[in-house]
Amino acid sequence: MRAFHGDDLDAFLEVMSQPQVGHWLGTEGGFDREGVERWLEMFDRAWNSHGYCPMAVIERSTGRIIGHCGIRYNDIYGWNEFMYALHPDVWNKGYTTEACLKWRDIAFNELDIHEIYSYTLPENTGSRRVMEKLGMEYVKNFVHADLEHLLYVIRRNKSPLTNYRSF
Repeated sequence: MRAFHGDDLDAFLEVMSQPQVGHWLGTEGGFDREGVERWLEMFDRAWNSHGYCPMAVIERSTGRIIGHCGIRYNDIYGWNEFMYALHPDVWNKGYTTEACLKWRDIAFNELDIHEIYSYTLPENTGSRRVMEKLGMEYVKNFVHADLEHLLYVIRRNKSPLTNYRSF
């Protein structure tokens, strides 16, 4: 993984314009160039505000950008969350889990983050598998962008979920 560079727009567009990626991120048909620019601007704002943000995931064997992964502070919900999306041709190869495990370790050991949330649509079994492999636990169903989502959390101290924050 590495920070996005100014000349990464076209490579990132190749990932984010995939209909399968757009489907899970709430944009049927994938993102257009302007939409991908907004994603990169969001990452830049997160970096400037908090000092961390999702980064480009690079395929080792080819050197190409295959997606993004990282942690972002979500100002709307008031939590840190995993954000990830990879090109469909690299799904089910363990890349997302590998990248998220690295970010989990960075968050807990270097950034002093105590909990990380993630959410997905109930039918997104691939994303749910990633969350479970990370050691995340189901918290509850909640509505995001007018759709029901499943909310997961992982805590640095692995405390029971009986005291999860109300939001």
